[in-house]
Amino acid sequence: MTTESLIAELTMQARPVARIAHARVCAEWCAVVLLCLIGGCVVSGVAEELYIRLNDPLFIGELALNVMLIVIAGCAATAFAYPDRAQAPLLKPALIACFAGYSGLVASTIMSAPALESSAHGLECFTCILSFAALPAIWMFWRLRSLASTRPMHAGAAAAMMAVATGCLGVRLVEHETAAAGLLLWHYIPLLVISAVGLLLGKKIFRW
Repeated sequence: MTTESLIAELTMQARPVARIAHARVCAEWCAVVLLCLIGGCVVSGVAEELYIRLNDPLFIGELALNVMLIVIAGCAATAFAYPDRAQAPLLKPALIACFAGYSGLVASTIMSAPALESSAHGLECFTCILSFAALPAIWMFWRLRSLASTRPMHAGAAAAMMAVATGCLGVRLVEHETAAAGLLLWHYIPLLVISAVGLLLGKKIFRW
């Protein structure tokens, strides 16, 4: 078989790759996040103190910014997998602004506490965060790997941030721990560390 005939045969067998809509991917990870949050709350049970804490404006603000961080980080991670959307001028500023707002609210919560109480949960709280975050993280990295990520490190960091933010939100709904030290040590710091790990994972996983 000559080179020309081989090329012609392969050309005949070629089929166009179906484009996966950006909105569809966003809807998929939203569904995964909701299922994980609902499932985790059903298994672990919603904290009895949650209804009392909902009267605290700082707690309401924290939950709202946590949800915004999930949505913006998820949308950013998905957009980084689409060359035509990765160049959106407001993409990174929106993610940075939301994370900065969440960071400021965490700092306000800690500073408003009467004292930096010792955290009762510790590693158990961190493990619970990972249990909420595991499925969104696995799904997000699997899905984005099938797309054309033009900024793999950015996509990895945003995907990891979305997953861990889901874990942080889930734990805040089921945990009985209210100490500011627990919020700093077992919520905020893991969010930073795992997002940084996502940078490296994105570089390794999201290759064409």
